[in-house]
Amino acid sequence: YLELSEVFSRFDELQVLEFVLKRLNKEFKKNIRGNRKIIIDSTDIRFNINLDKKFYDDRILEENDYEFGFSSSKGKFIGGKLTIAMDYDTCQPLTMLFHPGAVHDTQIYLEILADLKRRRILKKGDLILADKGYFSFKNYRIGLMDYKIVPLIRPKKDTRKDRVFSQFNYPLELCDVETPLKRLYRRLVSKLSKLYDKWDDLKSIRSKIEDFNKFFKNGVGYEQVPSYTYKSAVKTTYLSVLLATLIVSKLKPDNKQLQQLARM
Repeated sequence: YLELSEVFSRFDELQVLEFVLKRLNKEFKKNIRGNRKIIIDSTDIRFNINLDKKFYDDRILEENDYEFGFSSSKGKFIGGKLTIAMDYDTCQPLTMLFHPGAVHDTQIYLEILADLKRRRILKKGDLILADKGYFSFKNYRIGLMDYKIVPLIRPKKDTRKDRVFSQFNYPLELCDVETPLKRLYRRLVSKLSKLYDKWDDLKSIRSKIEDFNKFFKNGVGYEQVPSYTYKSAVKTTYLSVLLATLIVSKLKPDNKQLQQLARM
């Protein structure tokens, strides 16, 4: 443990993240046929640094790069938010983003789409599932029109379907012509429309990443690992996700087994 700690102390959090993602790429097959189902979810990360129960004021937090987060279950805490984009079929985390403090999910949504595209993971026609915390008309429009994906974001209560779909207008240069791009837009909108009406049937897909998050925070002992700096806390988070994924990869990653792991 001390030897590993000494090795990883030489690297910053972004280098550790790249190590984790490359290690996972070796574990899982890269040649994916057809379109992926990718689930996006965020989870609160509470840094285990306040061991002596002392209160840290804003000045000390700023000096040490700490920020306050907030959740309905934990209240105010020192930490941040981890967002994972996971392949539904394999449970492989495709990329991760860590934000200190409290960042709204609607902002994170576009950041993680951009990161998936930068890593050449996102393909035309991929299905991206996200909970209502990521909902905004802008995210629907940019997801479908700019990234050419099926952005299935759970609508908020009383959101009218016609308002969502009014965001999808063809670019002016395509209005009077029939092109492969126009046919692609039409196909994406049609697929999204069918799935939009069946959101309640897709809850089991969403629950997969929720159970994975519970497992990596509880099942591999992550919350018992003390961290004394922001960088060490983030690196510990990424390495805990790696360990949890390697364990899950040895099992058949169905919902029932993940639920059992999450209760560990």
